[in-house]
Amino acid sequence: MTPKVAVVYHSRRGTMRALAESAAEGARAYGAQVRLLRVPDDRAITAWPDPEAAPEDALWADGLVLASPTYFGTPSSPFKRFLESTSPLWSQGLLADRIVTGLTASTCLHGGRETTLLALYQSVYHWGAWALGADPR
Repeated sequence: MTPKVAVVYHSRRGTMRALAESAAEGARAYGAQVRLLRVPDDRAITAWPDPEAAPEDALWADGLVLASPTYFGTPSSPFKRFLESTSPLWSQGLLADRIVTGLTASTCLHGGRETTLLALYQSVYHWGAWALGADPR
């Protein structure tokens, strides 16, 4: 069975898209079927050509890579809106047992990246999903 991975990102300037694209390439290299999906943002400088993420993409995927910039130590508000849009699926227990990991970046050295990842994982814990951390190698 071919694993299905949804790489969902929010990017205003391109950093998170580049990270998400690398994650998608890595998953494809291991044989996964991948959807690279953007979270919409009406303030974005560039409109990325990738399809828009929908809650059903989380339902489709066996695993997800969630990529959000860090703003004030939390995921961006567009990304939080995407997570909140999964509530109907969560309330039916449909998002349990997925594998999820997170990516983030910030422009300042102590921007709160670790708290952003914890906030992403807090949402997926509510889903009943498994948070996968970084490989320590």
